[in-house]
Amino acid sequence: MSMLRVLRKYRSLPALERRLLLEAICLLGVMRAAILLFPFRWISRCLHLAQGDGNSEMNAEQQAYASNIGFVIALAAVHTPWLSTCLTQTLAGMTMLRRRALTGTLYLGVARDKSTGNETLTAHSWLICGGEVLIGATGNMQFTPIARFTWSARTAMVTHRNK
Repeated sequence: MSMLRVLRKYRSLPALERRLLLEAICLLGVMRAAILLFPFRWISRCLHLAQGDGNSEMNAEQQAYASNIGFVIALAAVHTPWLSTCLTQTLAGMTMLRRRALTGTLYLGVARDKSTGNETLTAHSWLICGGEVLIGATGNMQFTPIARFTWSARTAMVTHRNK
């Protein structure tokens, strides 16, 4: 897809989605760099992740906003010049949710990959908010969760206002 075509599509988006898309691209870059440079335990400490499930009760407006965040992360991930893996996407999505005082659960899972002849483990991460898989839904049912992380809405960096 040509750059001109991408810019036209971007300009056709509503203003809120354009802002979210720019934020998503920036966070995908930051999270990709963090994954390459630091062990996950350091990243989880810096992001104040706690083991466990997050509170998933949300009203319809919050759920729609969370779904929109999942949409823009997926959209941004295919247009980044770097590899935006599932872990990169879930960490960026978690950060965007947290900034808006929305909680959820980030899952890390593994599965046996038998397609190569040798049984190897493959990893996947996905993000659930309000009972909906926002990021990483493709094939997540074949993975066995080995860790769950959540964050506190009280530690949100910015409070979301819809006005």
